[in-house]
Amino acid sequence: WYQRRVRGVKNKFPVCLLKMKLVFAITLILVGVAVADDCFATNTDVWFGDIYSYYAADFNACKARCRSDGRCRAVVFYHWGAMRGKCFLKNGGHGGRIHCAWCWAAFKPCIDQEGPCPAGQYKNTPAPVPPVPLVSTVEPVPPAAQPVLLDPPHQKTATLLMEPLLG
Repeated sequence: WYQRRVRGVKNKFPVCLLKMKLVFAITLILVGVAVADDCFATNTDVWFGDIYSYYAADFNACKARCRSDGRCRAVVFYHWGAMRGKCFLKNGGHGGRIHCAWCWAAFKPCIDQEGPCPAGQYKNTPAPVPPVPLVSTVEPVPPAAQPVLLDPPHQKTATLLMEPLLG
């Protein structure tokens, strides 16, 4: 064990232990960056595994479609160029990541952890049941009675139909 002095006080931690802590901290940071990259991987395309493609309004709409499709495991969104707005949903058999200057990609399970949640809700809580709309008890006001002008052949039929109502 090698101990060094700091300002005249003996250091209790060996240098190798400090190096191990530093390596561990750097590893945690790199793993965190790699996991965070799965939600928004810039300049990334994914070969193969296309389920289908469509034109999406934006990258979030593309990821929302993936959340609603049980087969989807990744998405690739073209944010620039001739295929701007094109969203590719990928299945679990997709290939590796490749560089693409006009693409953004996202992968599950990160996609499932994103998205809108109602206030006070967490991802693992079921969505609340929407309230049933109240039925109005107010009766509609009938329109003002206006005479209906009928041509002569239909006037007799209308009179016969109205007799039981008039009493």
